[in-house]
Amino acid sequence: MTSSGAPSQMVGTVPGATPLARATRLAGALAEMSITRLELAPEGGAPRVLRARETDLPREIAAMQRGRLTPAGLEAAFIISPDHIEWTAFTAEAAGVLRASFA
Repeated sequence: MTSSGAPSQMVGTVPGATPLARATRLAGALAEMSITRLELAPEGGAPRVLRARETDLPREIAAMQRGRLTPAGLEAAFIISPDHIEWTAFTAEAAGVLRASFA
């Protein structure tokens, strides 16, 4: 918590040496969490809703270069850039799940 009593922001990163490795790790973690729908919003582009099991999600994420991924049913968002994928959890429960997934 911050000094004002508001919850502190909960963030972390998705490990991996390359954009495709990070994207593959993220897609696998989302599958383990039973996430079936998500929104990919490329920087400067229109957001798209994808069904996780009907697309090559690692390639979609890696190809995006920069943008935001928001999974349905998980109180979190992922910011994607060429150098890293950063997650932000909006609840302590989501932060715990993400920390365990990417430990």
